[in-house]
Amino acid sequence: MISGAFNIMKETFKVNSKKIIIPIFMAIIYCAFFNILLSFLVQIAIDTALTTEVEFKNLILIGILLLFSCIFYIFIYRWQIIESKKLTLRLRSKTLKDIMGTQLDLNLRDQERITFGTFSTIVNEDLDNYSNSINFVIIPLVKQFLTITAGLIYGFIYSPVLTITVILFVFFYQITNSYLARKVRDKKIISKNKKEVVKHYFNDVNHNIPLLRVWKLLEETKGTFNFKYESYFQNEEKVAWFQSIINLFSKHLIAALEFFIFLFGLYLAKQGHITIGTVVGLWNGLVGSILWSVVEIPYIYEDLSTALASENRIKRFINKGKNEIKDQIQASEKKEPETDLKLIAKDVSFSYNKEEILKDINLEIDSKNKIYFLRGESGSGKTTLAKLLLGLYKPNSGEIYISTAAGKDYNLLNYCSYVPQTPELMPLSVKDNICLGLEIETEELEKIIEKVNLKEKINSLKNGIYEIITEDNVSVGEAQRINIARAILNNKRFIILDEPFSAIDQKNKRALVELIKNTKDISFLIISHELNLGLEGELLEI
Repeated sequence: MISGAFNIMKETFKVNSKKIIIPIFMAIIYCAFFNILLSFLVQIAIDTALTTEVEFKNLILIGILLLFSCIFYIFIYRWQIIESKKLTLRLRSKTLKDIMGTQLDLNLRDQERITFGTFSTIVNEDLDNYSNSINFVIIPLVKQFLTITAGLIYGFIYSPVLTITVILFVFFYQITNSYLARKVRDKKIISKNKKEVVKHYFNDVNHNIPLLRVWKLLEETKGTFNFKYESYFQNEEKVAWFQSIINLFSKHLIAALEFFIFLFGLYLAKQGHITIGTVVGLWNGLVGSILWSVVEIPYIYEDLSTALASENRIKRFINKGKNEIKDQIQASEKKEPETDLKLIAKDVSFSYNKEEILKDINLEIDSKNKIYFLRGESGSGKTTLAKLLLGLYKPNSGEIYISTAAGKDYNLLNYCSYVPQTPELMPLSVKDNICLGLEIETEELEKIIEKVNLKEKINSLKNGIYEIITEDNVSVGEAQRINIARAILNNKRFIILDEPFSAIDQKNKRALVELIKNTKDISFLIISHELNLGLEGELLEI
């Protein structure tokens, strides 16, 4: 548990500089030692006031120090809260980026397995628990540790006997409180089990009412249900009783301990071991810095347990992405072009939710400027195969790879581009949607715009290629052509077109056919129901 707290601290240090961490830590130290400073000044003030020769200026000086210490504490505490919140926001921002990066990098099939509820819980509830643990767990733990340390140092300096007494009382309180808390926890578990029994029995009765009528068992069933519910109700009463006892015990025991410590301090003062000022100072210091800090620790421990559970779920999700995504080379990484490449699917089978979609598929697609048509009945898995060829899905058996001079390369997205049946655009400019992060020369961009027959449309827009795309200013067919222009500019050796002609008119269809014919060094795999396209290519059936 403590190691988990240190892990959260390490993650916090990674996203924040020392210039931020060190001042916050100094503020935490001052806040932790403030109660002892206050106790010490009160001790001096009382002892000074009770001396036979009281110097008024000394009391005024101590009063000014007390006032200044309190004002400074308020300022430091407020500043520390604000800065600690910034630590939380930085950790949250970094973790959220990791989560979103993982979600985007995950294999498409794995993305579909993650329900919206699971992802929403990770992004909202778990992320809040994890990032807020800085303010509600880590800083309070550090502060409580320093406060207890300060209290022990102060106590052992002025009265080891009283300090040891307080430590023994603290142990007694913790043991007793833990015993009662364990009893309540056990009763709650029993109550939960009994509630489940009642629920299942009620469901069983509800599903079998006709049968119970036939066998005339309704009255007996009512009696059994009442007995089970009464047992559950009695256990709930015990839980409530134990809970009220532990609450009353905690409050009254702490009050009793405070009173006894003060009385014992007065006894030591009467014996001449300590002064009255020391009694008051130690009473405030030991009770405030040790007793109440120990009382707070179980609540912090509970919050820590919640934070670590959330951290574990977040890390499992992030590590899942790191372990299961393809080892993809970034688009910015340049490779020497190869002339003889083949996209090969060998004995590929794929099932989804135990339903077999593809079985023993074998394909070989050459990169030497060829056109292939993928045909099959509706629902035969053509789009699924396309996603397998892109590496978005993993086959259950068989393999898909790029055959190169160096051997097999499984990083399919380095060689393949895709135009989906439903055009996908982002709320960016026309240029950004076509280039999508690539640095494209203006002349080359203008050529591709003309080839996909978008020039006239772009000229009609107010801001030309810098016009932000919306649903109102771009049709489905125009969106399709933007997707095709993007795929060609991506400079991949294979382009998979899923029903590319379904949303465009005859004029643009002819322009697209000419574009495919005249594009060099790229092979096209076209999934289409249309036969008379004016294109010659190899037919692949599934």
